Amino acid sequence: MHCLKCGTEIESPHVFCETCLEKMKQNPVSRETPLILQPHPEYTLMSDRKRAPKTEELLIKSQRHCKRLKTTCVIMAMICICLILLLFLWKTKPSQKPAIGQNYVAEVIVQDDNRN
Repeated sequence: MHCLKCGTEIESPHVFCETCLEKMKQNPVSRETPLILQPHPEYTLMSDRKRAPKTEELLIKSQRHCKRLKTTCVIMAMICICLILLLFLWKTKPSQKPAIGQNYVAEVIVQDDNRN
């Protein structure tokens, strides 16, 4: 087991080493005072702590993010262009309804005035 304050090796039932106990006796605190001790990184297990990412890893991660962002922007631009073209083609296509006057048939009716 290791001392909670300095990390030196001590026997199992104890929490602090003799040196740290002497220092604490010189500066006493009440038992109700909360105590927060930072763990020493050399005594914690590797699985318990996360290591800081290396510069190369951060650079690779940043490059991947930029590539993904560029790809997304290109795809979105292509979708917008397709939608604009479809809208333009929809507005410019000829109407299916006949133009005014095309659906009327002219018949000439001849009246015979000689009827009695």
